Amino acid sequence: MIVDLRMPGMNGLESSNRSSIKMAPDTEVVLLTAFASTDSAVQALRLRIHDYLTKPAAPAQVIASVKKGLARRAAKTASQERLDRID
Repeated sequence: MIVDLRMPGMNGLESSNRSSIKMAPDTEVVLLTAFASTDSAVQALRLRIHDYLTKPAAPAQVIASVKKGLARRAAKTASQERLDRID
């Protein structure tokens, strides 16, 4: 999931917390922002957001981040499947 830190109604951190962590914990989140701060970066780390990119982010940077997030999710899924087979 790619979200912006500043969105109308709900910021990207709130959106990530509500949707990915509670509804789909295997979701990898890329947070984009033109308003980077230490506080928002720390909050992103606490929420286990996959990547925190500052705008303007190059398209190649966003694509690389998404690919890494998908690979990370695939690795977690494969690991969980191995554990499930052991049980």
